[in-house]
Amino acid sequence: VNATPLVADHAAWTWLRPERLAVVHNGLDPARVVAHGADARAWLRQTLQLPADAPVVGTVGRLAPEKDQAMFVRAVAMACAQRPDLHAVIVGDGLMREPLERQVRELGLSGRVHLLGERADSRRIIAGLDVFVLTSHIEGFANVLLEAAFLGVPALSTRVGGAVDLL
Repeated sequence: VNATPLVADHAAWTWLRPERLAVVHNGLDPARVVAHGADARAWLRQTLQLPADAPVVGTVGRLAPEKDQAMFVRAVAMACAQRPDLHAVIVGDGLMREPLERQVRELGLSGRVHLLGERADSRRIIAGLDVFVLTSHIEGFANVLLEAAFLGVPALSTRVGGAVDLL
């Protein structure tokens, strides 16, 4: 398995004793990730047409119920009450896009929460964030948390899957 919290689950599923399973975390080449970090902060704010000092938080992942980006949007709404200059990005696409767009409108966050869709430059976007957030309630080993760590971006996560090992 690729994360310590998954051992018991997989042991029951495979009818093996937990001590027969080994944890082998996913691996990424740090050099391939870090290469996306140069000037990412300024680039992201320019891309979003934000002031250079605007705080930006974000998440990256498939827009699916188990990823729970709706929790992220609710958290952004609460944070905006304290930080009116805060902006947020959501990178990814999927079946939850329309409900998320509706939630953003209903919470009065249009222009503050930027749904960027599926992107080939997600690592550069992560590198430009002030904080990366993972709100999944089902997860294995979230490579995106490892990418944020390699890029030097502080991360917050729900207590899910391998996030415990990573953080």
